[in-house]
Amino acid sequence: MKSPFDSAVVRIRLRQTLASRFDEGELRTLCFYLEVDYDDLPGEGKSNKARELVAYFERRGQVSELVKIGKQSRPDIPWGDVLKVTKETSSVVPQSPPPKRLQTAKPWLTQAIAKLPPAVRGRPW
Repeated sequence: MKSPFDSAVVRIRLRQTLASRFDEGELRTLCFYLEVDYDDLPGEGKSNKARELVAYFERRGQVSELVKIGKQSRPDIPWGDVLKVTKETSSVVPQSPPPKRLQTAKPWLTQAIAKLPPAVRGRPW
């Protein structure tokens, strides 16, 4: 049985929530509570650190612990909305357009990417 935390939508919302609703100090404190060294998380800047924190707990199957401590740290955040996955949102993953150099240099590739199913288009390979 899949966990409610398995959805890409939840992963995206969780990263966005951490990046937008926590300042850097709060994110550092959250990491402290979770026994994760903020400075050891890859990436520069709060948004990248938030992404890596979510990925870290996802790899360990402990996203629920991240959410639990997040709720305790910031009860003012509507965590239920972050975790809610509906039929409409379960297949909605933000799409990034192909890099400009691919759009101009390789139009056939842009067309091929556009024909891929939406769930595959945004995946890094």
